[in-house]
Amino acid sequence: FFLNGEPVRLAGFNRVSDHRYWGSSEPEEIINQDVDLMKNAGANMMRIMHGTQNKKLIERCDEKGILLIEEVNVRELTNPEFGDESHSRQKQWLREMIERDINHPSIIGWSTGNELLHHYDYVKDTVEFVKDELDPHRLVACVSNTGHREEDTVDNDPLGLGDLILQNCYMQR
Repeated sequence: FFLNGEPVRLAGFNRVSDHRYWGSSEPEEIINQDVDLMKNAGANMMRIMHGTQNKKLIERCDEKGILLIEEVNVRELTNPEFGDESHSRQKQWLREMIERDINHPSIIGWSTGNELLHHYDYVKDTVEFVKDELDPHRLVACVSNTGHREEDTVDNDPLGLGDLILQNCYMQR
């Protein structure tokens, strides 16, 4: 990865804001502790779990030099609220997230959703939307958990539509 023209080897974690006591309403001390633990383990990058993030987390990553991929809270496309083929609700959420956090230096990319099914058209549409209308400078992708399947190809799985591949695999042995 090149950051301001300098090569950077990315190493990091996926962070889920779901504390056993506070859920996603984590106090600042927990956020600071998590970021510090990651930094001390050699991390310089983090994918943030789908959903609106605590601003303190992003600010702490700005301070500590942890690069972020922030993700909109889209985990299901068959919900009747998402029936609009133009994906207007998801685009609204993307716009709100990006407008809120675009000035944070830690953010290097955006994810348009997490582990969706039958999502080729959605990813194509939302990746283009982010690049054309919201932020042409940062990476854009969508997290998939389907690209490893034999029946998935470049014609029906959107892994290749983004700037990087974000693939979750849950394989049974």
